[in-house]
Amino acid sequence: IIEAIADQSKFNFRNDPVNKGKFCNTGLWAWSRHPNYYGEMLIWWGIFIIATSIFGEPDQWKYFSIVGPIFIMTILLFASGMPTTEKAADERYGHLDEYRTYKHRVSPLVLFPPPLYAPLPSFIKAVFFFEWPLYNSLKPKKNGYGTMSGEREGPTATLRA
Repeated sequence: IIEAIADQSKFNFRNDPVNKGKFCNTGLWAWSRHPNYYGEMLIWWGIFIIATSIFGEPDQWKYFSIVGPIFIMTILLFASGMPTTEKAADERYGHLDEYRTYKHRVSPLVLFPPPLYAPLPSFIKAVFFFEWPLYNSLKPKKNGYGTMSGEREGPTATLRA
């Protein structure tokens, strides 16, 4: 259901002319950058749990059904899923402060309230929410003087000895 709601929500967002050139941050997309992938993974893990419960104890082949969810997770986490879509979104919207804030506040995969997610330590985000460096291709934003934010250059900078 999560995947279907997320896909329909994004479809509706993209088909509204008011949203042309904007990134989707409404509905489930306000709580996860990839709720459709999260829903897909939950479906496959559910199938695995059901499969292991219907086979009898002596049947060792029931555990072979774990291949499905592991395969789907591998594709979505490391191949054509999140790395590809995150990179494309970073290239398309990375210049927008609103997008950078969204990316900082919203979990990449697991549905979680943004006000609770944003202040979490990086370690917790990486372990429990899949916030890994391979999903970040944002370049540091330049300030008005052509230097990176935080650097001490420009008309008010002091000379360094």
